[in-house]
Amino acid sequence: MDSSSATPTPTPITEGTQSSIGTSGTQPSETPTSTPNLVTDSQVPTIENVASVPPPTSASLPPSDSVKRKNQSIAWEHFTRLTNPDGSKLARPRAKCKHCPQTYAVDSKSNGTTNMRTHLLYQCRKSPLFIPAKKQRYLAFDSIENGVM
Repeated sequence: MDSSSATPTPTPITEGTQSSIGTSGTQPSETPTSTPNLVTDSQVPTIENVASVPPPTSASLPPSDSVKRKNQSIAWEHFTRLTNPDGSKLARPRAKCKHCPQTYAVDSKSNGTTNMRTHLLYQCRKSPLFIPAKKQRYLAFDSIENGVM
């Protein structure tokens, strides 16, 4: 490529230099510029600086008991956790619906509460949250009484 077709690179304007931009014979208006904060060598993290910081003590960390989360799903108002006969937790946690005998897996790592909410809203006819389907799912016939249909 020849040098005539290359675009010129702008030169940065620094303090104390005048710009050739503007009308002839006048200086550009001066605008206040903020000076960047300079970082000293003592502020730059180095291996020596990082190694001198003490590790957090166990006294500054909250106890693990206070970190436990509360069951926030509405499903937990209608389900009870099942336990072993001796009162200990099950190896694979399950919960039973308070309105019917249906049970669901409720392990917090692999199962959520969506299956329980779906049961309450669309499957458990005894649930106060039950929403009947708009479409007919089951055939319903009038019973034949006295030979009249």
